[in-house]
Amino acid sequence: VGRFSNYRDTIPLNHQKPNPFDKMHETVLRQYLNELNTHVANAQFTLKTFDNRRDPRVSDSLYRYAIAPDTNIVMVIDNTWGEHLQPAAATIRDQHIPVISMNADRGKGDYGDAALFIGSDDDTPQDVSAFLRRALHCHQIIFITEVDYPLHEVYQQVFTHDSVTVIQQFD
Repeated sequence: VGRFSNYRDTIPLNHQKPNPFDKMHETVLRQYLNELNTHVANAQFTLKTFDNRRDPRVSDSLYRYAIAPDTNIVMVIDNTWGEHLQPAAATIRDQHIPVISMNADRGKGDYGDAALFIGSDDDTPQDVSAFLRRALHCHQIIFITEVDYPLHEVYQQVFTHDSVTVIQQFD
């Protein structure tokens, strides 16, 4: 889910150029999935993109009517802000939709165990490990990392502590 267009803009939605930052994320995610698909047997991952138009009502509708009913969606990477994501909190919580939020703050939204809010704080490795176990119910992962990233070793320690096995690492 991205902020490709802006309903508040004076340019009509159908004439707006997509937000380049979100297009960059989309391109990189497609590349990651293409590479991942060459290494994973019995699965084929594809990227579906949704534009919330920077409108909280659209975000809620996307989660409620497009994402929750689609049993082929295994996880959502959300690149919207907290003000856009919070109206969808009840749907995410009640439908147990695994969401990684790249930019939003949790605020006072109750997302249950289904959402992970990533950032640069020190608790991120613990949050990721808890998300893997509670929301995705997995104990074996393919880990995409940068070994020179200061939290890389912390991730390794947390995964070991929480019995999450790295079956393959891309660095």
